[in-house]
Amino acid sequence: MSLPWLTAIFHGCLAGRQAFLDIEGAFNNVTPTAITGALTELGIERPIVGLIHTMLTSRVVHSTMGSALSTRNVSRGTPQGGVLSPLLWVLVVNKLLSLLEEAGTKVVAYADDVVILLQGKFPQTLCNLMETALSTLSRWTAGCGLGVNPEKTELVLFTRKYKVPILVPPKLHQTRLTLSNQAKYLGVILDKKLLWTDNILDRTRKAAIALFACKKAIGRKWGFSPMIVHWLYTAIVRPILLYGNIVWWPSLDKNCNLRILHKIQRSAELCISGALRTTATEALNTILDLQPLDLLAKSWASATALRLREAAAWTTGSTGHSIIQSKHSPLPRYTDYVPPIVNFERRYKIHIPTRSDWDNLPHQFVNAVNIYTDGSKFNSQTGGGVFSPELDIKVSFRLPDHCSVFQAEVMAIQEATTHLNTSVHKDSDIFIFSDSQAALRALDSYTTSSKTISECRKSLNEMATHLRISLIWVPGHCNIEGNCIADELARQGTTADILQQRNQNNLTRDGGVKGQGTGNQKQQDMLSFIREINQIVGPTVKPPAEAQEPPYSPSNEPT
Repeated sequence: MSLPWLTAIFHGCLAGRQAFLDIEGAFNNVTPTAITGALTELGIERPIVGLIHTMLTSRVVHSTMGSALSTRNVSRGTPQGGVLSPLLWVLVVNKLLSLLEEAGTKVVAYADDVVILLQGKFPQTLCNLMETALSTLSRWTAGCGLGVNPEKTELVLFTRKYKVPILVPPKLHQTRLTLSNQAKYLGVILDKKLLWTDNILDRTRKAAIALFACKKAIGRKWGFSPMIVHWLYTAIVRPILLYGNIVWWPSLDKNCNLRILHKIQRSAELCISGALRTTATEALNTILDLQPLDLLAKSWASATALRLREAAAWTTGSTGHSIIQSKHSPLPRYTDYVPPIVNFERRYKIHIPTRSDWDNLPHQFVNAVNIYTDGSKFNSQTGGGVFSPELDIKVSFRLPDHCSVFQAEVMAIQEATTHLNTSVHKDSDIFIFSDSQAALRALDSYTTSSKTISECRKSLNEMATHLRISLIWVPGHCNIEGNCIADELARQGTTADILQQRNQNNLTRDGGVKGQGTGNQKQQDMLSFIREINQIVGPTVKPPAEAQEPPYSPSNEPT
């Protein structure tokens, strides 16, 4: 998130000054007083603050060498590898970010790597402002028992001007900083003109080291098989080569940069295939099904931009890497992704019995509403179905073709809840059967990053305020009558029309009318429907008896 945002600022105004800082021993040297002070300022309860302070100050380290034993109390830093350590450091450094932003300075921090940004038209003025910001940084680090090494601090003036006036760089700890032509942040080299050539060379060097380390175990007649070598390249070498492509993909429009990357892929292709060195690169790409790196990098950048956009962490712009949304493969307006949502409210129950348990379980429960749901994907088309003999509903609906079977299963459960609002009496027992364990486990989880799951959980919780709802897993393709009918409805839904909105006049998503008939008409509809099913799946569904039971009225007694 921070790297694309940072690069977008550089592209937006290539006349700014940035200082890249690394706080020395951030996790090892931060004082417990600084941590407890940050917790207190944020309003954390005193018992929790005291517990954390005790944890940090009561640590003891034992060291042995031969027969000698040394013991020492640890009174600084956070536990190495501790789960709380990154969080505690973020709480401490948050004070620094607040101080700098209050002074009008933009700051980006990732763990102990901090970037201070200033932008404007007058470089010397920026130097003076940077010195003020560095003074604030020095005072804060001294109060927390930390330090910043001036020799590891990189000062870069991002500009594309050929003539830069003579500047007096700012000081840090009485040491005059020097201007650098580039800086490395989160593994990506940022040069002062954002041409990315140095970064591509660095990526190529690291990928070549990884490739040739693997090459030692590769021979024409011995060593790894071509399949293993192909996996090594796609899973290890290529991700190293294209790391951070979300910000430097525009540089791949230049052939000079692209040729550097293609050398690595060509070397890997020769290792995989054992082909002659004179074999054409395009032929190797086709035979081994390896996409050209420029197209692959832009594809990965598009996917990353989409993920960041849905997390509200994407900066849209008209220059640099931020034009990926409009220039290459326009991204969809809506997706199913949302930032992870934690919700501990669950008023419904979920049961996932084993297949052997189903031998002793009834396929439907008396004095209750039984609803069967299913999702299907056929010929790249997605649909869902809902069936309930008590409510006399049989619904098919169609989803957009890019939807998965998992989404169809969840949408079918949500569709079932829409029929419970007006059709069922209060305090009735509702049993919703689904043959998708993945959907039920997702609805059982407290954390989700799917809009579909979140909305379905919301609908279930709303209905569960006045109904007793249980979701039960049912084994598929086991001649369970309700599940077979729901499965066929889902298959029919794959061929239905897609409606953007549900009609409020009792219309289903496929344009048909929900079952509202009574008497003989209701029975004839059911008989014709069962005949259609039996023609497809065989005589697994028995038609109802001639004598009809009185209209269903859900019981208020628990099953």
